[in-house]
Amino acid sequence: MCIARTADKIGEVGTLVLNQKDLPQTHRTQRQIAREVGISQRSVNHIVKKDLRLICMKNVGHMN
Repeated sequence: MCIARTADKIGEVGTLVLNQKDLPQTHRTQRQIAREVGISQRSVNHIVKKDLRLICMKNVGHMN
């Protein structure tokens, strides 16, 4: 496990990611979360995917 993926950092990232639920226009990007927590964007991505088991969603235009 990488040094950035400690229980404390996972908890911080989890709090920042999950407190956005049902609050439109208040999302944070992985880059913003990385700056706030003090870890790399890649570490944030690994925490979200592997530790929190969440899927990152992007708004995608409808295809005709």
